[in-house]
Amino acid sequence: MRRLLPERWSDPAAYGAGWSERNERLLALADGALPEPEKLDFSEYGCGPHAPFAAAVARADEAAGRTPRRVHRFDRTRWDEGCGLIDFNEARFEEAVSSAVGVLSGVLEYLDDPGAVLAFAARHHRWLLASYAPVTTPPHKLAPYAAEIDRRAFHHGWRNHLAADALVALISRHGFVIRTGLWKGQMLVLAQLAAR
Repeated sequence: MRRLLPERWSDPAAYGAGWSERNERLLALADGALPEPEKLDFSEYGCGPHAPFAAAVARADEAAGRTPRRVHRFDRTRWDEGCGLIDFNEARFEEAVSSAVGVLSGVLEYLDDPGAVLAFAARHHRWLLASYAPVTTPPHKLAPYAAEIDRRAFHHGWRNHLAADALVALISRHGFVIRTGLWKGQMLVLAQLAAR
């Protein structure tokens, strides 16, 4: 049950060190598809104490020998002075800033209302980078489908359970998908957003 409690994310041990590879792949989607990627700035939501997306940007910029790009960091816990407070499940968005790219890496599954957060992203960002672990069992296979939902909810603490097509449809309400990728059963998405 502890995984279902929001307080879980106040513990630095809840954040996986292996998430850096996912963030490197997300960054590669943006750098490989968006115009003038060296001029992009980002907002990393759910950055945790390690800010894996900001770290991926810093490594990529250092390797390319270019000026470091700005990454605004946000979480439900203020990990340091440079981390803004945003809790999407409590509708606390008061410290939001606009940037070129909003990043939801390992965040969407934990949201009560992912559609509302995508609408928020469309108001503040031109592009979205997101990861999501979709449900893979068809709902007409009721027993294995129910077992998958149980694993998602109780093993990971995930609050919503979208199939890949439902995820793309949800994102498409706020823009359109440009590129996709995969990482350990997760779908990686780069989308252009359109505020409505």
